[in-house]
Order: sequence, then C-alpha cells, then structure tokens
Amino acid sequence: MQSVYGGRRSGIGKSAMQATPQRLSGLRLAAVQWLALAFGAVLPLLAPAQTNYVYDANGRLVGVTSASGQSVRYVYDDNGNRVRTDTLPATQLALFGFSPEHGAPGSTVLLSGQGFSSTASANAVRFNGVTADVLSATVNALEVTVPANTTSGPISVTAGGVTATSQTPFVVDGTGLPPTLASVSPLLGAAGTVVTLTGEHLDPVPGATTVTLNGVAVVPTTITDTTISFAIPKTFGSGRFQVTTPYGQATAASDFMTIPADYKNNYAITSSRLVVGGVAAPVTAASSSDVKEFVFDAVADTWVTLQAVGIVNTASLQLYDPRGFVLGEQLFISQSRPSAHFLQLPMTGTYTLVVWPMGAAGFNVNLERDGQILLDSPYVFATAQNGESERLMFKADAGESFGIGLINPQTSSAGSTIRTELLDANGQSLSYENCEPGQSTPVCDLNAPGFQVSPYLASLPPAGWRQLVLTSEQ
Repeated sequence: MQSVYGGRRSGIGKSAMQATPQRLSGLRLAAVQWLALAFGAVLPLLAPAQTNYVYDANGRLVGVTSASGQSVRYVYDDNGNRVRTDTLPATQLALFGFSPEHGAPGSTVLLSGQGFSSTASANAVRFNGVTADVLSATVNALEVTVPANTTSGPISVTAGGVTATSQTPFVVDGTGLPPTLASVSPLLGAAGTVVTLTGEHLDPVPGATTVTLNGVAVVPTTITDTTISFAIPKTFGSGRFQVTTPYGQATAASDFMTIPADYKNNYAITSSRLVVGGVAAPVTAASSSDVKEFVFDAVADTWVTLQAVGIVNTASLQLYDPRGFVLGEQLFISQSRPSAHFLQLPMTGTYTLVVWPMGAAGFNVNLERDGQILLDSPYVFATAQNGESERLMFKADAGESFGIGLINPQTSSAGSTIRTELLDANGQSLSYENCEPGQSTPVCDLNAPGFQVSPYLASLPPAGWRQLVLTSEQ
C-alpha cells in the first residue's frame, strides 16, 4: 500500500473538479382579443372580448365562437367540401370536433365545442356508446381518455341533460401507442449485415420513424408496423438500437455487436458486456483465431484502465468509439504487463473493445475508472500483482513545476521496484523515476520541473490532464 502526494513547488495548491416539448397535432384553438382604446388615455379592460377559432386535424375551420358566446359551426363532407354552416346560440351544447381523429384505448383526445360544463364530472362523454374518463373541462374544451373495449364510432357529450354527437367517427386503432421492441436479429455482424428489428407500433406515421444506435441513424430498407430491416453501415458502433416514432421511443434489450473490418474474416468472435467498475469477465481462446468483443457504456471525458488477471501469453486490445471509429493505438497486455491505459473517452455512449489473444488463453479482464489525485493531497493506492499499474489523473498548467512523492511505499518482496511515470494527455512520456523501497535510502520522489523544448519534446506540454502511472515491478 502506498500513498502518493503531489505538490506544487510554489506552495499553494488547488483542486479541480470536473465536475421536449411535445407537439399536439390536429385540433387547434386560436384566440383573438379585441381591445378598446380611448383617445388620450390607456384604460384597463374589465372584460376583454375574445373570439375562438377551432380547426380540425386537416386544418379546416370547424367552429367560431364570438365574444357574445354565439357560435358558427362548419360541416364538411368526406371530400373536404363544406356542405353546411350552422349558427348556434350561446346556450346550445355543440361538439365541433376532436383531435386526434384516431388512436388506441388509453390515449388522450381533445374535444372542442361549446356549452360544456366546467366541472369535469358533469360531462358524460362516450366513444361509440362506451363511457370515457374526463380528465379536464372548460366550457369550450374537454380532455378525455379513449375507453377500453370501445370500437370505432361517433363521440357524444351529454351536459345538462342535452346530448351533442360528433359529425365524424373516431377510429380506434394502434395509433398513438409508443413503439415496443421484442427482438434484434442477428446480434453480431460486420458492415453490410442485414439486421431485422421486430416489435409493435414501429411505423404509425409513414416516414416518421427513425432507427439509431449511439445517435447514428441507419436507413431502413423495409419497414412495417411490426418489423424494420436495414444494412449495417461501413463504419458503425455497437450497442442497443433505438426506434423513435411521433409517439415515443423504444430501446432494444440486447446489444448488437458490430464486427470491425479487421476481424470480420477467419475469426471466431464471441461477445459480452463489461461495466466500468464492475465484475471481471472471462476471455477464453482455443487458438489465435478466437476473438472476444466487449461493449461498455461510459460518459464523455472518462479515463479507464483495463486490468487482466491470470493472463499467461500476450493479447492485443483495440478500442472503438460509439460511432465505430478506432480510438487510440493498439495496446498489448501480457503476464508481465497486465494493465492497459486508454486515452480519454471523447463522448458518451457505448464503446467496443476487441481482445485478441495470441494463442490459447484463459484469463479475466475488468475495467476500472481511473482516480483523480488533487495537488497537495495524498492518495492511497495498491496493486494486486506483479507488473500491474495504476493510473491517477490530475490537471496542470503549461510548463508548470511540481513534485510527486511516494510516502511509505511497500512491496511484497525485496528487490521489487515501483516505477513512477508522468505522461501528458496523449501518452507522451514527460518524466519517470524508479523507486526500490528495500534500499536503505530509496529515492521515491519524482520532480517535474518546467519542461524545456528538446529533441524529445517538440513543444511544452499544454495545460490540461497529466497521467501519473505507478507500476509494481520485480
């Protein structure tokens, strides 16, 4: 167990912490206020007059209510031609229209008219004879829920012993329900693979359904209300597909794993999910033709390290970002170097990690989120096996001088060393020191002065993240 202490040479330390509206289409109500102004004065209006205009889902004017309460109702035929205009007194109950004009039981419908009771329970609304719940009420509008077990037919409203019935029927169908996803097939494939999603309510509005993975859209080749098929693009990530319609969003329960181009031929690929900071997962291989593909979720700007336990030979690692692009150089792990430190993750999403053993293998891997060390504050760390390294992150200014000291370092055997290395955010080594705690006077401090331009450092490291990597070595 060791404590790491980082301090500025100037003495004063600092710490840094890195720390929809829904649109209802269809029935529209427009209000116009008529304002009376007296010459030479601004008068408060005790009761401003108001005219309400009501439009149906097709944008046709179906009702106008004046300030006096008198209304005009416009009636259309199936072809959209106006066939009648009715003038209604203010006291007459009338149902001008409703929106949407179709939907599923449980969905919400807005009724517009006049003469309703402003007390919700005093209005009896029926869909083709089946009573509906009234959610809210004004004298001109009712918000209701389509009742279960109803069928297509007219809507009626009863208030004050009088009943008004809609001119057109309400159509009961699946419209308005959010999509659901039941399956993804296949769950593994390279670019060009045709994937099929199955579910319900996937295409309620033609042309309004999108399919994405990590925010990247695919182009459906076929789409119905129960299936969507598409080909995997050339560069694509891994994770869970999302289907979005005007009525909601569904996320697949299973991950789809995109096989990177370098591994699509002559390899046997198995896949599973890792959790950063979670339990280890196994990697098994009968030969160098066996490849393990992992996915894991992470937020932008995270630093993660892979630790391997029980590895005997060598394995390569390649990380891909949520869009499917290679992230950083290919890394290698082995018995003497079981740790791999990845570059800072650039975006939030699902990452793909390919582990390729160079022969028969059986070991476990886990991902850990790297800790942050605060300048002028101690940090306790430990490694579990020879060659394992821990990475600590901190921020520094460009060309800044500071020192790093190991307090009370201990190793499991005499002659073992602790290597302390400082790197910039891109992995460029800035300074290092080897400490042998078993010596009588071990040198376990790492001084990092303001760097000078040299053949090895083309420029000063910019302000930002620094990587402090501590490795246990025999």
